Parts: sequence; structure tokens; C-alpha cells
Amino acid sequence: IHEGGHLLGLKLRGYQNLSLIFVPFLGALAAGQKERETLFDRMLVIFMGPVPGLFIGLALLGYIFMVTREWLPHPPLRWLDNLWTLSNYFLILNGFNLLPFFPLDGGQIVRRTLLARAPLLDGLLRGGAVLTFVGLGLASGDTLLLFFGGLLGLATWSFFRQLGPQRRIWAAFRALPFNESEGVATAFQAIRAAGLGPRLSFTQKRGYVSQLLEIGRDSAEGLLIRAVYLAAYGAAVALVILSLLFTAFVSRG
Repeated sequence: IHEGGHLLGLKLRGYQNLSLIFVPFLGALAAGQKERETLFDRMLVIFMGPVPGLFIGLALLGYIFMVTREWLPHPPLRWLDNLWTLSNYFLILNGFNLLPFFPLDGGQIVRRTLLARAPLLDGLLRGGAVLTFVGLGLASGDTLLLFFGGLLGLATWSFFRQLGPQRRIWAAFRALPFNESEGVATAFQAIRAAGLGPRLSFTQKRGYVSQLLEIGRDSAEGLLIRAVYLAAYGAAVALVILSLLFTAFVSRG
């Protein structure tokens, strides 16, 4: 349901070449392409993943609560146990995906709305993700969490290696006026202004240009719009916390 929600969001926003990419040990990832992706496009796609699952989990939990209070007919006990397990699965899985660590959904939201123009904070949040996954893996003995933490660690190490050039390029880019029709030219101008043109390969330049275009488009949305997306994210996180508290309350009952 989670990745199906992402896939539906991609389809609703007109993405092309939609696919589900199966990643060993990690599940599936919904993917698509769009020539000019807006911040609204990306936010809708991200929220379409965890939010439906959260509502399903909370609805199941509400049903269990009403059954235990004898407001609804009592189904077989085995069914109720299965529904309890299913509701917790939906809440924990989708709540986990809302953690503010890239590449989780929550991390993507925070990065696109808040950290796109603050690479150092982005790097620190990535480092926090590594420590979280490694710590959870060591505490639980889960090798999958350790493996995922190791992959994030390699990606974070690569990020910090490029942090100096990134900050110089992004500073140069912010000093230039951004226009969508001339965005690529502006991005290359920023790379030259940062004095890194001759030192970067074509592949590296293409990666920086893609990042700069994303920053330019997101910034064009305005501070208020980004604040609305952050508020929606905060509401989703609050829903997770309330759901977990409600779970504890129902289990005591």
C-alpha cells in the first residue's frame, strides 16, 4: 500500500515511465520521470506513501477500541488479534518512514522544504540517520538495520567529501537571478563562478545542475508554501505520536 500510494501520486501528477523497483532486503521503490517537477508534485508523491497507511492503521485501531468497549459486535478473538497486529504494522511502518532522515519520506520532505539551501544541516541530518540505524541495529542485533546504516554511512561520507564544492556552488547560484527558462545556463554559470568548472567531470556537472534546478524551483514556490508543507508533515508526525499513545491506551484496556 505504501509504495502503491507513491505510484498513484506519480500517476496523478503526470509522471512518465512509472515503475516499481525491487531492492533486495529493502522492498520496492516507486519511480517515475517528469521533465519539470514542481515542489507540489514531489510533496504529493511523498505524502501519498505514508498517510493512507496511517489512516488505515488508525481506523483498525479505532475499530478494535470500539469492539473492546462493546460498542460493536465482537468478532472471533483470532480475527481481533490479527487486526491488532495489522494496525500496528501500518502505524509503525509508515511512522518509521516519516522520520526526518534522508532517504526516508520524512527526510525527503524536510530536505526539499527546509534543507535544500543549507547543505551543512543536510549533512548533519544524514549523519544522524546513520547513527540512528547503526544504534538500532546494534541494540536489536538486526543485521538489516546495520546493513542499511552502512549504506547510508557511505553515502554520507561521499556527501561530506563534496560539501565544500557544494557550498561554493550553491552560494554562487543564490547570488544569481533564477529563471526557469534559463535555469540550466544559470546553473552552469554558478559552477564557473565558484571556480570549479575545469575540475569537475561532465557527470559531476550534470549532477550539480540537477540539484541547482531543484533548489531554484523549490525556492520559487515561496516561504509560505514551504511552511504549509512542513506544517502538513508536522501534522502527520503528530498523528503517528497520537496513534502510538492510543495503542498504549487500548492495550491497557
